[in-house]
Amino acid sequence: KRSGEPYAREDKNLLQALAGSLGELAHTSAAAPRGEVTDVGASQASSWDRRLWHLADAVAGGSRVDWAKESTDLDAEGHRQVLFELQALERLAQVHGGHSDGPGGEANDGERAGRAADRWGHFEIRERIGTGRFGSVYRAWDPRLEREVAIKLLNVPGIDRAACLREARHLARVRHPNVVHVYGADDVDGVAGFWMEMIDGRTIGDVLQDRGPLATDELCVVAEALCQALAAVHRAGLVHQDVKAQNVMQDNDGRLVLMDLGAATGETGRPRWGTPSYMAPELFAGGVASAQSDLYSLGVLTFVLATAEFPVEGRTYEEIAGKHARREVRRLGDLRPDLPRGFLEAIDRVLDADPAARFATAGPLAAAIRAGAR
Repeated sequence: KRSGEPYAREDKNLLQALAGSLGELAHTSAAAPRGEVTDVGASQASSWDRRLWHLADAVAGGSRVDWAKESTDLDAEGHRQVLFELQALERLAQVHGGHSDGPGGEANDGERAGRAADRWGHFEIRERIGTGRFGSVYRAWDPRLEREVAIKLLNVPGIDRAACLREARHLARVRHPNVVHVYGADDVDGVAGFWMEMIDGRTIGDVLQDRGPLATDELCVVAEALCQALAAVHRAGLVHQDVKAQNVMQDNDGRLVLMDLGAATGETGRPRWGTPSYMAPELFAGGVASAQSDLYSLGVLTFVLATAEFPVEGRTYEEIAGKHARREVRRLGDLRPDLPRGFLEAIDRVLDADPAARFATAGPLAAAIRAGAR
């Protein structure tokens, strides 16, 4: 599982059902007459593929999906059927997500702490709002300060909880308007976690899905804000390691917030992993995550927001790694020649395969984007 959690009995049953559905879908697609595929059809299929990957990511990450809206403009019966199955998957996740079994058929520590109407320390757990690689995130109420908070409980067996708590306490010292504020960290009855500000809004990925590629002015504003956010994280001696559209929130007032800081680690720490489409090429070769690899991920995110496509496209880890090895990377200027030349040069530099050729820190990148936008 992408979250790193162990498979439960329900997960295995669900995988079997999904495998059967996907097999039937593949068989149906293979049986379609070849002569029906045209350039226009291929373009529509590519658009549908991107849309489907976005929806699958939303379901996997626990984000809310407006299924009625997603179903309104679909002509193909097969597409409607896929959406129906994704919606069924979302419902299964909601039913089983808060009570999934851990090893030995029992709920793990984090899940026990995160069930509805339960508590973690003095916090009142209200609902689960997302799942990450190292734990689940819950909406909770802090009765002492009388405010809502988001709590991430580290519910994955085998992780170094003490190290994660140290990093969370380190993150609590990061103060920047574009970085989620971590308020504290603790270990309550063997369940480690940390609490942070509750962000009400939507991800920048949802914005992209609804509105399409960003215009020049907004693109520059978003890129510069995220540069400033990364600069604050890096000044604290941390590396984010998972900068992507799903980890950037736009709150109801328009503020951009870099999220999922539970993935961050010290620069000299052991390497972890990120999302393949956003990973720097040196990480595929076993390199250690660094500020430069974070900047590469930010460059990918900027490329995605400008084009709704990735500089390196691939459906599997191996395919993406192979394209990096062969230097098959698209340039932003080929897809968005309308963008300012200085802006394009800054993104080309940060997407260089050689970490040393990129900007040393996020500050100079922000300055280059600012200057290039003029």
